Formats: sequence, C-alpha cells, structure tokens
Amino acid sequence: MKRLKTAGLLCAALFLFVMSGTAQTKQNVDDAYNIAVKAVKANDYAGAVTALEQVIDLGTKVGKDADSLRGNAQKFIPSYQLKLAISTFSNAASL
Repeated sequence: MKRLKTAGLLCAALFLFVMSGTAQTKQNVDDAYNIAVKAVKANDYAGAVTALEQVIDLGTKVGKDADSLRGNAQKFIPSYQLKLAISTFSNAASL
C-alpha cells in the first residue's frame, strides 16, 4: 500500500512537472533527478526509470548545463531496469 501511494505521488509530481509548460531549465532537470533519487530510496524502480528518462529528455533540451545529470541518468537506467525486472520476476514467482 505504501509503495502504491509513493508511486501515485510520483506520477502526480511527474505529470505536473511535464504539464507545467514553462521553459526547461537546469532546475527542472535537478527536480526530475531528485524525484528519481526518492523513487530509488522507496524501491520504486519503475518510477525511478521514468524520472531518469525525464532527466535525459530535459537535459537534452537544456544543453551543456545539464550534461552531468543527463550522463548520470544514462548510466543508472540499465541497473534500475534490471532491478525492476528482478523484483517483478520475484513477485511473479512467489504467486
């Protein structure tokens, strides 16, 4: 239940973030990255991957100022996708 609540809040935050319609700045990239960090701490790897994909997209739009965060996001996505797959498989195997 707690995981579902966290995922819902994360999705709502991402939706508001995407729909804000403001110019993309490094602060937007920082915010998306922080959302990903919070999702990882909550073991919400699906939310983390979504937020990191947002970091990559926004970082591309922002440009050179966001290259380090974009690079980190590109580096971490595969490991979180693997953790998501493992957790999904473990949950399915226990059913």
